[in-house]
Amino acid sequence: MAGLNLSMYRAVRTVFDPIASVLLQAGVSARPILEALKDSIVAESARRQSKHDKPNRSAIARETGLTRREVSSILDRLHDDNKGVVDSFDSEIGAVVSRWNTSTEFATQQGQIRELTSRELVDLIERLGATNSPQKIIQKMLDDNIIVKAQSDHYEIISRSYNVSKNLPRLIVDTIGTAAATVPVNWQNEGDDGFCQRVSYIPRPNDEVLQRIKMDARRRVSRFVEEADDYLETTSELIDKQNPGETGETKHIGIAAYYFEVDW
Repeated sequence: MAGLNLSMYRAVRTVFDPIASVLLQAGVSARPILEALKDSIVAESARRQSKHDKPNRSAIARETGLTRREVSSILDRLHDDNKGVVDSFDSEIGAVVSRWNTSTEFATQQGQIRELTSRELVDLIERLGATNSPQKIIQKMLDDNIIVKAQSDHYEIISRSYNVSKNLPRLIVDTIGTAAATVPVNWQNEGDDGFCQRVSYIPRPNDEVLQRIKMDARRRVSRFVEEADDYLETTSELIDKQNPGETGETKHIGIAAYYFEVDW
């Protein structure tokens, strides 16, 4: 607990405990977890420095409390593996589903989502910058019942949203990762106008109430995320038309909703 006051220690434990739980169940020991934490600390220190100047390894060592040798080793490794360890398959499929369901380009004059030809679907996947091949993505969408082969050389989308597969790295990114990413956003924004986070919970429900809320929460979350997806896509398209050729920061933004259970 050295270097942390009690309230901060408890806050950090709140973040780490669920991660530790799933990683230990997956057979991951403490050493690689601690190494990953060091990588995160060094990468964040380097990112902050890079806003003003080229990252200085001695300065990073001073800020993080690691030796300069440790910092150099971590930076060299991160440079060789800067894409991370999480497969982009799920996020690429999610992007295809989102664009197909919301873009007027893929709608009829009556506003109905239309079928796409093989060529149109491949072109959509390529325009979204997918790293996996269009053929692999299409086959995965067929296997997961997101699309069906309609008529010859046509595909019909039958899913409004894409639920990521039960893959541990992906689950960590899409739950703990996105939730944790709200902390610096809310911490750095000044005033209530910039603070964007709402939590609602009830203490100690009985089993009947818990099961009912869990089922209803899934329905409400799905509906909310579909509405948010429509909003993000249509707003982005509108602004792109008003400001053609302009590019933004190299970051993703999103709106998320979660159901959670916590042992207090």
